[in-house]
Amino acid sequence: MAHEKLPSIIVFDVNETLLDITTLEPLFVRIFGDRRILREWFAQLILYSQTMTLSGIYSPFGELGVGALRMIANIHQIDVGNADTPAQNIHEGGYCAQ
Repeated sequence: MAHEKLPSIIVFDVNETLLDITTLEPLFVRIFGDRRILREWFAQLILYSQTMTLSGIYSPFGELGVGALRMIANIHQIDVGNADTPAQNIHEGGYCAQ
């Protein structure tokens, strides 16, 4: 039996290992009044990120995050302004991963 050459690939799952999303909890409490919405948002963010990757379409992770936040806010009938987006807060120093 011939030996098959295996692809040389290493896959790392860094979501919630190197990325501490709990630092965004105060933002979700302020916007939604419920920190649990953070998990709903993050699940959608990962879903859409994987979908875009598998479709061969690139979109920056931060932009996907803002889009997912707006989608979740729409589902919960919450108006999210530009100042409420995580990317805006991160740029202004309001929230940052530790």
